[in-house]
Amino acid sequence: MSAEGTTRQNPRTWHLGLAAAGVINAGLFWVAFGNVLGEDIPGTPNAFWFGVLVAGYFVIRGRRSIVAALALPVLFGVAEWIATVIAIVVEGVVYLPPGAGWGAPISDPYLPAHGMTMFVAGAAEGAMAAATVFLFHAAADRKRALPSILICSLAGGVLGALGFRLGWFTQSGTPTQAWAFAVLYLVWQTGMGLVMGLAWPAEEAETNTLALAP
Repeated sequence: MSAEGTTRQNPRTWHLGLAAAGVINAGLFWVAFGNVLGEDIPGTPNAFWFGVLVAGYFVIRGRRSIVAALALPVLFGVAEWIATVIAIVVEGVVYLPPGAGWGAPISDPYLPAHGMTMFVAGAAEGAMAAATVFLFHAAADRKRALPSILICSLAGGVLGALGFRLGWFTQSGTPTQAWAFAVLYLVWQTGMGLVMGLAWPAEEAETNTLALAP
């Protein structure tokens, strides 16, 4: 005879080390570009290396999937690029001033991007980043991961709007986007890493079949 075990839910795991990956990556880029060189932080490479550190965290945790390790940095970089395009589109559609070029508040280093723009872009990137991490590293079905992705998306939007405004209004003299984005990445990546760790979807144990001799 055979008896089939039942699928049970494992206790929820918090991956708080993801916040460390965020603050380390944003901090390194902040020192290298925003502070020492006085240059704007390149968004896509920054997100790429954030993905590298997140992948490294899971490698240290023993989840040594080569595919996942290679995919995370690439998909994080793609998510950042898509979020940038979304920000430009939102600025162009909603806030484009008369006679200004497309996406002027994003491309002009002395004009602040609007809060709604950063919220939408941050929410989109948060959803894509969380979906990528949960897809490759959370042992849960897609339905179970969806609420966690939505939480991360909302948090990404709030962090995007808050981080940029914080960076813009804490400058002395004439504010520029270089410093604002440096602060934005520090706030967004650290916060998103923390939120992804706290909102980690509950995982399920595999169903085992036990064969018993008659």
